[in-house]
Amino acid sequence: MTQAFHYAAFGRRIWSDLPLHLPAALETADPDLHVVIGAAHPDPYALPQERISAYLSLAVLAPDHWLLLCHAAELADKAVISVKPTQIMVDWSGASRPADVAQLVLTIGFAAHAYVSGGVCLHGCAIAAGDHAAMFVGESGAGKSSLTAALIAAGGRLLSEEVVLPAADPLQLRAGPEGVKISPAFAQRFGLQGNIRPAFEHPLLLDEGVVWTPPATNPSRADAALRQVYILEPRNKNKALQLSPQLSFEKAAPLLAQSGYWYRVLSADLHRRLAEWGFRVATRCQVHRLSLPDDLSLLPDCAADLIARLKASAV
Repeated sequence: MTQAFHYAAFGRRIWSDLPLHLPAALETADPDLHVVIGAAHPDPYALPQERISAYLSLAVLAPDHWLLLCHAAELADKAVISVKPTQIMVDWSGASRPADVAQLVLTIGFAAHAYVSGGVCLHGCAIAAGDHAAMFVGESGAGKSSLTAALIAAGGRLLSEEVVLPAADPLQLRAGPEGVKISPAFAQRFGLQGNIRPAFEHPLLLDEGVVWTPPATNPSRADAALRQVYILEPRNKNKALQLSPQLSFEKAAPLLAQSGYWYRVLSADLHRRLAEWGFRVATRCQVHRLSLPDDLSLLPDCAADLIARLKASAV
């Protein structure tokens, strides 16, 4: 019999056949979600699919059943993840290792699960100070992960990284995975190297980064109320972060909707769901554009400024 691991994350009680880097939970008889190992589909690569990236495609079998097809360059071989509201089933082949596949479940698997379960998923990270959170969304390469590490070093509490899931109230964010993926150089720079593991176990992917996990003595990673949203833009050549005035809700709402994970390939129904979420947040929350300095050695000062702004908003 496969060992079951018990977790609590994203507001779910989870049983998993795979060990995941999630907050552990006591065994419960009524989990909300099962992560199981098994044949996700008899012939998944014959299905009509939408290419999301060079390494990932999406096949939508029904609004509440998605298949994620992970290709060879990101893993040593291939993995298929079937996502339904109460079950994530994962299958892989060749040299792919369970820890590599688990890393995919923690990101793309939970992103898809938010959509098939009637919610939304944002591409970004969330940091809390006390009971209040700031969310940072933007394209890959804008500096989200490096900024997250700097924010933690400046006293922020990691809420979620890579995928951010709102609760039923769009200003309440769910606490998710325990770690943040950064480069080994940034882990050392911010003094986070004492609690790290490889982001991927496969030897060809060790340079992809490391995952830092807060020590167990940290306060409980509870949900937090969203107070500020920062939309990251391309880095600037100046010596400080550039922060726009607060955006009007007319400007902020569509930008927030477009921060939805995989926005480009989502259906019109999911675009409407994200638009509604964006409107509700934009009318109740501070939203700013943010550009980080190209010189990332300046991130500690930027992070300290942002944490101070978050604490001030909570007063």
